[in-house]
Amino acid sequence: MKAKYLLSALKSLRGKRYIHRAGCPFHLEFNEILLTGYFSSVGEAIEAASIAGYPAEPCPFCCEEYIHKRNYSFLRGIVTEPVPVTESDFETPDVFVPGAYIN
Repeated sequence: MKAKYLLSALKSLRGKRYIHRAGCPFHLEFNEILLTGYFSSVGEAIEAASIAGYPAEPCPFCCEEYIHKRNYSFLRGIVTEPVPVTESDFETPDVFVPGAYIN
């Protein structure tokens, strides 16, 4: 099902514009709207905005589930990547560093 998405003219702190779903309480009426369209996901709306020359990011309030999915897939990729381990990772250092002991 396609939903209506709006591209706000106001920039975020990162310099990107927010994509809002229609009816978002954080997209105020007096904000200028640069692009509108019906898309099946927020990702498609972000792609359309970037093709039009506007770097965009999803609104953290009305597009919350998209952000959670994106972060989950990103973190899942970090956790499942193999970590290269060499023998030097387990060697004892040649320099003795005395510790502080309290008796």
